[in-house]
Amino acid sequence: MVASVVELLAGIWAVAIAWSYSPWYWYGCVTPWGCIHADPFLPLVPYLGAILVVCAAVSLVGFRLAFIPGGATSAVLAGVTGLIAALSHIPLDVPLAMFSADAAVLSFWAFRRKGVLSEQANPMNLPVFG
Repeated sequence: MVASVVELLAGIWAVAIAWSYSPWYWYGCVTPWGCIHADPFLPLVPYLGAILVVCAAVSLVGFRLAFIPGGATSAVLAGVTGLIAALSHIPLDVPLAMFSADAAVLSFWAFRRKGVLSEQANPMNLPVFG
């Protein structure tokens, strides 16, 4: 559940950041952080964010296999936003890169975790005396 919520927030944040940068990206270098028009990775961010939102919604429903593409997309999003932050010196992308990396780790951890009781820990497996 926590991994799904973190994935969902990272996806929404990625789409919001890309949407807020898009006028500056397409219409010139008027950002307070300098020119981001030369950044070739910025158009990937909203698509990665949308994929992440879909994976998070599917994993919230209970389909555990959705954590695999969600974790992979989170890792790619962390790398892309880290590259954007390194190339364009945009400070808002650094927290998104760290948040996406956290979402990737939580997603892979949530996929590995099994919610079933072992046979020994099952409360119906009590010793029978008599």
